[in-house]
Amino acid sequence: MPTLNDRQILLRPLTTADAAAFYLLYNTQEEKPFEPGETPEQFTNRIMSYCEYIWTIALVDDPGKIIGDCALHHFETTTGEIQVGGALLPEYQGKGYMARAFTLVMDFAASTLGIRIFVGETTPGNFAAIKLVQKLGFEIAGSSGGNVVLKKFVQG
Repeated sequence: MPTLNDRQILLRPLTTADAAAFYLLYNTQEEKPFEPGETPEQFTNRIMSYCEYIWTIALVDDPGKIIGDCALHHFETTTGEIQVGGALLPEYQGKGYMARAFTLVMDFAASTLGIRIFVGETTPGNFAAIKLVQKLGFEIAGSSGGNVVLKKFVQG
């Protein structure tokens, strides 16, 4: 899995060495995805096992501090469809970092994996996430399990 970057952010593959920072990231989120008694290492390994690709997000100016993650998961090879998702520490939200991360990851996936459909899924009340992906060209495609499903079709 490659390292990806632009002028502001650096995406590095998540490893178990990142477990403490990765656990802290998800401990700041409204919904905590932890299993009862799960250690940071167990949580990190579990999430890595679900994702085809998962990167940490850091700023180019401070590459040692993990401020978020960005992942590709649920790859449907027959349709060329994959889900994209991620999280940021609250103090870094609303500054364009996730849009940059999604753009880097989607460019990689389209050119390397032949992805033609990106899917995003979030809760109906997560207006910031919905607005973010709509700015990136996603459109509301329906719902699943009470969540809003958005899709972006890649020309190619």
